[in-house]
Amino acid sequence: MSVGDASRWYAVWTRSRHEQVVRTQLDEKQVTAFLPTMTRWSRWKDRKKQIDVPLFPGYVFVNFDVDQVGWRAINGTRGVRRLLTSERLTPLPMPDDAMASLIGKYDGRASAAGPDFQAGDSVLIVSGPFAEQYATVESLDDKGRVRLLFALLGGGARVSLDAGSIARLDE
Repeated sequence: MSVGDASRWYAVWTRSRHEQVVRTQLDEKQVTAFLPTMTRWSRWKDRKKQIDVPLFPGYVFVNFDVDQVGWRAINGTRGVRRLLTSERLTPLPMPDDAMASLIGKYDGRASAAGPDFQAGDSVLIVSGPFAEQYATVESLDDKGRVRLLFALLGGGARVSLDAGSIARLDE
């Protein structure tokens, strides 16, 4: 996923749970789309299963030349709410270094938390009241609960969560 001379990365805001549909639609329009995902455990009444979920729910990143493709073509894609823009309604490009880092780190994906993670691992909370917060694993008990430490308002907070509600961030 290289960046061309005039191409830039932009964030597209999608309808709820339409990230994969948007990525597929953009691929069909021959627009480079990037959807970073992570694998996590999902619990149903009868079983637990690993599923891929977007790292940034509601967003897909696209790489295109605004003069060549036209941002209105992106906004017209099924499942797209809108391309993120500045106050002047011009597409707002993502910082190149941030996108390069994101692509390098998540071209694979974050892995699901499981019994093999260790104290000190960085994790992302993917569900519950602390969703989308980053934390550090403090300990794991034999019942699948994880004690996490995360920075909150300049101090530290400790929380115990089910292992299925967090995902380890790969280095």
